[in-house]
This record gives sequence, structure tokens and C-alpha cells, in this order.
Amino acid sequence: MVWVSRLIFRNRALVALFLMAVIGGSFYLGWSQTPENQPLAYFSTHTRIWEITCGVLLALAAPLASRMNRGVAAVVSWLGLGTVLVTAMLITEHTPLPGYAVAGPVLGTVMVIAGGCANPGFGAERLLDNPVLDFVGNVSYGWYLTHWPLLVLWPSITDREFTFQDRLRVAVLSFLVAVLLHYAVERKFKKNVQWVARPWKGVFTGGFTTAGTAGAMVLATIIPLNLATAPSGSTLGVGFTSQASVEDAVHRTQLSATVQSVLQDTPKNFAEHGCIDDFEVKKFEMRDGCVAGDPKGKKTLVLMGDSHAWQWNDVYHEIGKELGVRVVTIAKGGCSPQVYRIINPNVNRAYTECDSWRESAFAELKKIQPDVLVIADRARREANRAGAETSFKVFKETGAKLVYMTDTPQPGQNVPDCLATHIDNISLCNRKQWQALEYPEFRTMEREVAEKYGAEIIDTTPAFCAVDICPAVIGDQVVYFDNSHITSTYSKTLKPFLKPALEEVLDKA
Repeated sequence: MVWVSRLIFRNRALVALFLMAVIGGSFYLGWSQTPENQPLAYFSTHTRIWEITCGVLLALAAPLASRMNRGVAAVVSWLGLGTVLVTAMLITEHTPLPGYAVAGPVLGTVMVIAGGCANPGFGAERLLDNPVLDFVGNVSYGWYLTHWPLLVLWPSITDREFTFQDRLRVAVLSFLVAVLLHYAVERKFKKNVQWVARPWKGVFTGGFTTAGTAGAMVLATIIPLNLATAPSGSTLGVGFTSQASVEDAVHRTQLSATVQSVLQDTPKNFAEHGCIDDFEVKKFEMRDGCVAGDPKGKKTLVLMGDSHAWQWNDVYHEIGKELGVRVVTIAKGGCSPQVYRIINPNVNRAYTECDSWRESAFAELKKIQPDVLVIADRARREANRAGAETSFKVFKETGAKLVYMTDTPQPGQNVPDCLATHIDNISLCNRKQWQALEYPEFRTMEREVAEKYGAEIIDTTPAFCAVDICPAVIGDQVVYFDNSHITSTYSKTLKPFLKPALEEVLDKA
């Protein structure tokens, strides 16, 4: 493009037009992709390249910017700094990113630099150009690189909940690491005159380090982590036997050899029976995979909810087989069966797919006409009484006997990872009951609404918590396969806990 522009126009006009097109097209892609697929929009080059292209266009326009009236340039630079600060402060955890929100900081930065090109006497440079901010600016890229790994790792390093003070410590520590990297790495690379004279050396070094990092990552994924100290036994060991087994688990500190032998496979220890729809699915469709238990059973039990309903599928499958009951799963990830607005953290927007899916699920529920309807979902801060009432009216109209299962505790961290790190003190992976039973006011509200509409209540807490602690391992079973959901094998050990209650309800149906 540069060559064509010089050949035809003898200036940079064509390049500038091309860069404007890149900025417009890339910004549109980022803005339009954010509601559909936020991680793709955030991490992809084509949705973010417009930001650095603004810098390229500004570099081309620097000669023009330098001829700006100095009074105007001063105003532009101050407005730019104000734009950066104000728009950055307006961004919250609910702001769709990157979307339109990053346009403010980018535009403000362009204005600060453009205004500074004219060297105004009273521009933002008066505030920004000082030894302290110059130093921070020099190490800022390293600071950007180092803060995130520390934010992720700090809770595991300290073995406790993340606090505001911890975040400040991470900011300070990552800054110190950035300073070290700046002098030990950055300056040596920047000041290496050989790479200016022989650019191929820099290209080779960059390619070699990139390839080496990629190779190390590949090796990390294919070399197994040998956690096992004993041969693998049966996947279904002793888990929950009674409340006493939970109390005993609270006081255990050592991870048994049996659990160590299966710990590596625990992240895959989730429900195999029943079905669950992905985030993108907008309509529930009945299919063979959604039927478990005894497919020819005379009575039908529907298990409905989000992934916290799906996690129970395998134990419901076994109970259904023993009682001769057809078990149908109607579940969608992150989608409560109760009618309220949910913000999907994966796409950082309103979960509209859940709204449409829920309507189709309600329609299918009326067609099935189950004998028993079991509702289970994750406790959420978005929950409200009006939404719960709306859903339970629909459930009541099916004529089914209603069962409401209280939500399982939240472990607050990835349990297999924690256990692998603390084999000699697994109590560090347990959680206080008051923390694990998050959003207690909403849990209470949902239970009250369920009781109002005649639902039998199955309180799951005694199967997970005792003496104010919710253990990560009960018996020889890891309770959770991630940071939220129970393992298939532990759920199966809860059959004696669930079966009597379900049997009683089925007898009434």
C-alpha cells in the first residue's frame, strides 16, 4: 500500500485512507462481536487492530499535528487526558468489553499525543512530564504484562480469599517485577545496536523465543502430571454414607492414596447421563440423550434447571433404573428455570438465549406432563421473587408433584487444583459453610416460593457440610470436579440420601 501510494499519489494519502478503513472495519467487528462472543472479540487481532492502527495513523499525521495552533493543541491535549480518565472510570464489570467502551481511552490517548506534537506551553505535558510519571511510563508495558499472572496466582499463594489489600499488594509487587524486567530485559534489547545494524538477529531471536515458549506449552499439555502414589482402583469408592461421614471429612488433613490415584482424572468426572444445552442454544429440543433412568418406566420424572440440575443426572439415572422411572433432563448451562434477567459472564451481556430457551422448555414441559418435576438451579444474585413466582405457577399448572432441591455449596476455587497443591493439608481446600452457601437471602426466597406452591423440599446441605465446614473430599470421593459442580461419583454415593425422598414423592404422584 505504501509503494502504490508513493507511485500514484507521491504522498501518503492512499495509506491514510487504507488505515481509516482498517480502523472503521476493525472497530465495527469488535463492537458487533462483543455481544455474540466476548472472548473472541477481546483476544482476536482483527477486532483489536484498530487501536494500534490509530497510533500508526497518528504517526503519519504527526507533521500536520505539529503545525497545530499551540493554544488549540493545549486544549486538545487536556481534553484528551480528561477523556481517558472519565471514560476509564465509567467502565465497570458490567460494561461489554471491548465493544464501544474502549473507544474513549483510545481517542483520548490520540488527542493527548496529537496535542503534544505541537509542543504547547500549557498542555497536558505540564502534568504528565515529570520524573515520576516518566519512570512509570517507561516500565508500564512490563507492569501490564506482570500484573495479571499475579492476580490469578495470589489467592493460591496465600490460601485465602482475595481482599482489596491483596489487590494493592499485587499492584505493588507487579510494579517491582516490571522495574526489574525493564532493566534486565527491555533496556538490553532496546539498546542493542547490533539488532539495528543486523535486523535478522532480532527476527531470529524473536522467532526462537516464541517457538520455545509454544513448545514448552505443548509439552506441558502432553506430559502427564503423576499425582498418583497408588494404583487406581474402582472409580466409585466410598463417599457419603451418613452425616457422620461429612463430619469425619471436616477433620481430615491428608489426601488418601486412593483419592490421589484418581485426582488427575477428576476434572472429567462429570455426569454422563441426561443432557444439557450449551450457551448458544436458543430452543430446547427433546432428544434421546435427554432420557435416562428406565426409558420404559410407567412414571416420568423431569429434572429441570441449569448445570446445577445437570450435575445430578447420574444419581437420578441410577435411582430411575431401580424404581422403574423414566427420567427426562431439561437443562441449559447458566440458565435458571426461574424467570429473571441473567447476565451471562461468558459474553458479558444479557443472556437472551436463556429467555427464549426457557419459553420452549416450558412448552415442552406441558407436553411431557410429568408425574414428578424436580427443580434445581444455582443460587444467583439476579434472582427475585416475581421471577420465581412466575416459574412456579407454570410448574404447578403441569399437575406434577413438585420437588425443589436447594443449591449445592460453592467451593470458591478449583477443587482438583487445590487438592493437588495441598496433598498434606487438604483442609485448606475446605470452605466455611456461610461462605459456601452464597446469596443466603435468595436461597431463602426461592425455598419460600417453592413451599408456597406445594413443592417438597430436599435440603442438600447435610450431604455436603457439617460443623460449619463444607469439605472438598468426603470419604474417598472428591466432591467437586471444578469450582462449582459436584463429581459424578460423589453424586452416586448420595443415592441413599435422595432415594427415600424421591420414592415417597413418586408414591404420591
